[in-house]
Amino acid sequence: MEERNEYTDKVCKYTDHSSYPEDEVGFKWLNYSYPFEHSHDHWNVMLVTNGALLNKINGTTFRMSVGEVYVVRPGDRHCTVTIEGEPCQSLNILIRADYAEKFFLGFREDGSLLKEILSREDPLFFLLSETGLKKTVNCALTLSSQKIAHEDKIFQLKLLLHQILGGMIEQFYPVTQNMPEWLTDFLGVLNDPYLKTTDVKELAALTPYSYSRLAPLFKSLTGRTIIEYVTRTKMDCAKEFLRGSDMQILEISALLGYESLSHFIRTFKKECGLTPSEYRKEHRTKFNL
Repeated sequence: MEERNEYTDKVCKYTDHSSYPEDEVGFKWLNYSYPFEHSHDHWNVMLVTNGALLNKINGTTFRMSVGEVYVVRPGDRHCTVTIEGEPCQSLNILIRADYAEKFFLGFREDGSLLKEILSREDPLFFLLSETGLKKTVNCALTLSSQKIAHEDKIFQLKLLLHQILGGMIEQFYPVTQNMPEWLTDFLGVLNDPYLKTTDVKELAALTPYSYSRLAPLFKSLTGRTIIEYVTRTKMDCAKEFLRGSDMQILEISALLGYESLSHFIRTFKKECGLTPSEYRKEHRTKFNL
């Protein structure tokens, strides 16, 4: 039977926890645990800026390290625990529920994006680039200054929020509406991490265009080359296996269509900045609180 306490059913209110309770967004720095499961009436974007912590959400525990972001939705039950011997600091951006709704409607006016995010079972867990992390931390430190007018702080905080959540939406919910039907179908093929071929000429045969015409057209529509797109899809899948399974790296490499383990390792390190072994060591997600 689940152990319960006075905090188990606690719903933390935006007005009680936001640094700016009268505004639509707020933020705060945390360097301590909150080991009691609770939920929010607002959204919380949590970014680890130093050290590591364990974040238990909806029954599953994840280790979060520097640069990793977790989006906690209203109603999600979670708690955080610092790891003994490891310092920890996190930046928490709090978003009032009505503003979050307006934010997501800006991406899809029919409300489907918000619905998908709220019903998602997999965690909204992603990694900022090194450049993105530095910009975010510098911006948050600047916002902590008393010299900035309140209105400017809120404006800058909303811009920062758009950058972070915009990256999340690009990763988990790529916008394909208003794209040609052939491109929607083509992306459906490329979004399969188990795609065996990365020969761009073979892939071009799946579209109405020759490779010489497809290559610049694809990049103009997606912002990436075909190889960059396929590689990102495979590396995102590899990271999931490394964080959440005990599969051997050779198995993951073969499953994702790499004939050479050394090629897979080189590609992974180029994309992620770490070898697969180093990434697994730092980003394993399942722990018991």
